[in-house]
Amino acid sequence: MTPPGWTPILDGEPRERALGAIRDITLALVDPEAFPGPYVDDPGIATLLSYVVQADLPELTDLTDRAGEGAAAWLDRAVGRLADGVRGPGLWGGIAGVGFAVAHLAGGEEAEEALGVIDEALAEVLAVEPWRGDYDLISGLAGLGVYAIERGSTPLATRVLEQLEALAAPDPELGGLAWYTPPELLPAWQREICPDGYYNLGLAHGIPGVVGLMAHYVRAGIEPGRARPLADGGIAWLRAAAPVPAEPEATARFPAWRGRGAGSEPSRLAWCYGDPGVALPLLLAARATGDAALDAEAVALGRMMAARPFASSGVLDTGLCHGAAGVAHALLRLAHATHEPAISVAAARWIDRTLAMRRDDGVAGFPTRRMDDGVESWEAEPGLLTGAAGVGLALLAACSDVEPAWDRMLLVDVPPLGAAPVVPPTIDPR
Repeated sequence: MTPPGWTPILDGEPRERALGAIRDITLALVDPEAFPGPYVDDPGIATLLSYVVQADLPELTDLTDRAGEGAAAWLDRAVGRLADGVRGPGLWGGIAGVGFAVAHLAGGEEAEEALGVIDEALAEVLAVEPWRGDYDLISGLAGLGVYAIERGSTPLATRVLEQLEALAAPDPELGGLAWYTPPELLPAWQREICPDGYYNLGLAHGIPGVVGLMAHYVRAGIEPGRARPLADGGIAWLRAAAPVPAEPEATARFPAWRGRGAGSEPSRLAWCYGDPGVALPLLLAARATGDAALDAEAVALGRMMAARPFASSGVLDTGLCHGAAGVAHALLRLAHATHEPAISVAAARWIDRTLAMRRDDGVAGFPTRRMDDGVESWEAEPGLLTGAAGVGLALLAACSDVEPAWDRMLLVDVPPLGAAPVVPPTIDPR
């Protein structure tokens, strides 16, 4: 009998604390009318509420009806506002993001009609030659490819591949293939640091996103003969840009950027920048291609992540993008993909850290930290990437036997090996 592919890692008091936080976040988000302004049409909130229903946890049964109704209301609002023309094409905050949520969560004629409109809009966007926009996961080509896979649209996926092929360039210094971000696509503060542009090593905005997407193409059989060389070239470049540390006690490897003005020190511990956002795309590629050496390298990077102290992590809030929940979820994926005990314990420890960071403000005690012109502020943000919905999804993945397939949007969805071990209730809080 084949063991289940996804199992909860929490038990006892840690599980109770996580379930309490999920309950509070769910209750805070079930009513879309409570969040006007920029969050009125965030489909990520529908994703959390839908997964609360799918998880069917006995401790949350009383929330099922309200969560289901809330999910439908949030998704309806997101689809209904597509005609407003205020969204860009991207996966995060754009048309493709709404499309991903509809394709992932909904079915029927109305969903198909909405997806048809989105397909046409994105086909028009992708018809532009040469491509002068971002190639990244957040708002560029890689994100459009993620939608195309979720949608099952080979024509859109192929067009994304063509554009990425056209942008790929051999690096005469490091070898491999790389995708360059010119200065005109950088925000002003990054352009001051790197006036010539840069090569980005983060998953959110950089080359790991292309590697992870191409791994999905190979796994799905979408132009594998063209996708594999792009993945291999990007991996070769990443390896050369950040070689394996010689020090056995090292706990970090990948910097954020490479280029004139960019520093070479390893980045913070986060999904968007740093080792978590590289380890998981590398492991995706290794599993898709059967590359045992790459697999071992990605797992070793996971062990480094697990060993990195919180004090040097750079984590300041709780969101998925660059907060504690994002680190926890990355480690949770690695735990299920590897069954490494140290990684499982680290995942539980980072969930504990996420819960310990609750405050008296924000959505259910999970505010989002902002920095504007050097001034720190904390906001009540409900969304998936940097807000409370993402925190809830990460906690739910640790408590449920439902695989968190929503994280294809993050390109961290390495298939689990089987049932991962439950972490004992006593967790070292360090």
